[in-house]
Amino acid sequence: MAHDPQRQIAAYFRKGGRLTVKRAWDMFGTTELRRIVSRLRKGGMDIVSRWVSIETRDGRQQRVKEYSRTDYIVCHVKKNYGQNLLNTV
Repeated sequence: MAHDPQRQIAAYFRKGGRLTVKRAWDMFGTTELRRIVSRLRKGGMDIVSRWVSIETRDGRQQRVKEYSRTDYIVCHVKKNYGQNLLNTV
C-alpha cells in the first residue's frame, strides 16, 4: 500500500480515533496533521480540536491540540450520559 497519510488519518478518524501532531507522526509518519485536518474539513468531515495537557520527557506539562470527529464525541458523550442516568436511578 502506498504511503497516503491523509487517507489513513481519515480512516482512523472514522473509527473514532483522536490525534495529536506527535501521535500522527508516530502512527502515520507525517508531521502535516494540521494541513491534513484542514483538507479533511474542506472535504466535509466534521473534525473538532481541543487542548489537552501532556507530560514532556523532562516532566513538564505542555498543552497540545488533539483532533477528533465531532460525531464520535457526541455519540461518546450521549452514551456516557445515558450510563450516568442509569447509575443514578
